[in-house]
Amino acid sequence: MQSWRAVGDAVTADSDDRRYRYGLLLYAFGDAASRAQAEHWLRRAAANGHIAAQYSLGVLLHERGTQAQIAEAAQWWRAAAQAGDPDAQHSLAALLDDRGTAASTTEATRWREAAAGLTSVQRHLGALSDRRARVGASDAPAGTQSAAASKQRGADREWMSDQPEISVALPGFVVDGQHTMQEATDIDLEQLRGR
Repeated sequence: MQSWRAVGDAVTADSDDRRYRYGLLLYAFGDAASRAQAEHWLRRAAANGHIAAQYSLGVLLHERGTQAQIAEAAQWWRAAAQAGDPDAQHSLAALLDDRGTAASTTEATRWREAAAGLTSVQRHLGALSDRRARVGASDAPAGTQSAAASKQRGADREWMSDQPEISVALPGFVVDGQHTMQEATDIDLEQLRGR
């Protein structure tokens, strides 16, 4: 073990990426002394803005489980999440969900969407689908839809007319006002079999 540490001191002297990798190597040994050294090297790399080190340091701190260390883990995950790391975004979202407040849940949703790489158009389509389900626009037969549903469809059409053409189908989203992509595909297959 001593020889690894001597090598590590030489290797990590000039590179945050090397500090990060050496920290991970020490972390993998699993004993308390190695984990303390891992934290040291991960902290050095994380403090210099190494995104993967920020995320990994958050994991190490979160595993310890004290309130202070979980709070610090959240700070490191937030730094990595703001830099675009999807693992940190997801971990931060899970941590915020555990808090259970309205503000933390809202922030958790934002980080989860960022981790999934959702665009503003995809978020709007999801909200549109949710809104339609609430007002019954996709379930009611023609001529019996509520005034609220009719008004919402008009607003949705107006918004969509201003948007660029979307050429990708997202599973679970309503594609024809009544059916999800999977349902529409199943209907098409049934119609083909019936020919």
